[in-house]
Amino acid sequence: MGRRYLILLISLLLSFSAAGFVTHKYGGPIASVTIKRGDSITLHAATNGAAAYQWFKDGVPIANSNTKDYHAKNAGIYTVIAYSKEGCPSPISEPIEVKIAPDLWIIADDKTRPYGSPNPPLTFRYEGFVNGDGPSVLTHLPAVVTAPTISSDVGSYPIHVSGALSNKYTINYRDATLTITKVPLLITANNDTKYRDGQPYTKGNGVTYAGFVNGETPSVLQGKVAYSGSAIGSVDVGRYSIMPSGFTANNYQITYRPGVLDVIDKIVDMSVLKVSEARSVRVGEVYQYTLTVENKSNMPATQVQMKDALPPELDYVSIAGTTLGIASYDVSSRTITWQVGNMAANGKAVLTLQVKANMHGKIVNSASVTSAETDGNLANNQSSDSKDIDGLYIPNVFTPNNDGKNDSFIIPNLSFYADNEITIFNRWGNVVYRKQYYQNDWTAPGLNEGTYFYILKVTTNSKSDIYKGYITLLRSAVKQ
Repeated sequence: MGRRYLILLISLLLSFSAAGFVTHKYGGPIASVTIKRGDSITLHAATNGAAAYQWFKDGVPIANSNTKDYHAKNAGIYTVIAYSKEGCPSPISEPIEVKIAPDLWIIADDKTRPYGSPNPPLTFRYEGFVNGDGPSVLTHLPAVVTAPTISSDVGSYPIHVSGALSNKYTINYRDATLTITKVPLLITANNDTKYRDGQPYTKGNGVTYAGFVNGETPSVLQGKVAYSGSAIGSVDVGRYSIMPSGFTANNYQITYRPGVLDVIDKIVDMSVLKVSEARSVRVGEVYQYTLTVENKSNMPATQVQMKDALPPELDYVSIAGTTLGIASYDVSSRTITWQVGNMAANGKAVLTLQVKANMHGKIVNSASVTSAETDGNLANNQSSDSKDIDGLYIPNVFTPNNDGKNDSFIIPNLSFYADNEITIFNRWGNVVYRKQYYQNDWTAPGLNEGTYFYILKVTTNSKSDIYKGYITLLRSAVKQ
């Protein structure tokens, strides 16, 4: 009976679940088979009719292994004994060695790239080749892939490696991570300039962006710009910082850079020019001045004002017109005030003033201009005009003939010289008329036609002038 089992158990028929593996002979008569870790191989006893079986691994009985087939998962040398119905054992079978293919790890490498850039080349490495093996022993090489595109958001994404095949190695994979990082975005406050006007600075002057990728614009930012720094609330002349803030972004690492605010005095060049009419003018005759205000700078001017205080020798008549602003005359101060208002850079405005002189001689009249800004050239802020006013015009003939025309000796504008005295002589030097505070009312009563001589003394502001001349008295000749 034992002989028979011995014949039946001389060899083992092997079948296994690890596709692609074959049985090899290593080191003499012991057959071997290599499987992947985690796979199994079915060892089959070649005898028939045995009542029971006992499988051994490395000479140690395997518990609960009493069937004809045994599914081996672990490395070792396996044998089997068959038992008859009577319990007689057969000789131990021919051994077979089950080997576990060595582990080969294919490990993807972690990668990092900034948002908006292409994915870097994906790489991997091998760990576990033995006996000088290399990737050439693989029947199919692995592939490594990841899903993110150039527009994928900041975050962590898996890198998968797979697809390798081998008859010699148990292949294991370890995935990696692609980390997409934020890209720098620089937000810089624009510089600004403010003229000192007593009002605090509050607004900022916008910002400039540097660093957007993928054709993106500020629309991808969350929040809105806010400003801080020493500039906010500044009033006085000086240099201040404008610090922007207020934004967040999923894909950008935001850095803020301050701008500069310069609060400066506005420098303008206001000028005034006062010019009188060129014609001859006598006392009491209305004439005009042309006053021209100019902003000779490239800066606009505000609160432009011109003042013209009339000297005692001039009497105000009217403001004939202005090309800009509003002008008025104050009787008590005898001053024309012209509120020009705002004036554009290199702007000009003209006022026409009508006056009359109440005494003869040289009359000097000055005007001045100011603005809210600092004037860089004070030399032309004032202008004076010197006007020679002719004295009284005294006619040399009058016709007291009661025709209602030229019936009295009238000296035009004598009313401007209320303090006056006139003396009239005949040709022999006899006084025929004398009057203090003469009122233009002498009609030469009882005097014959002829030539008479006069002396007129006028006094104004403690200054006296004497006029001498002749007057021809006509009566009948003019009547005809």
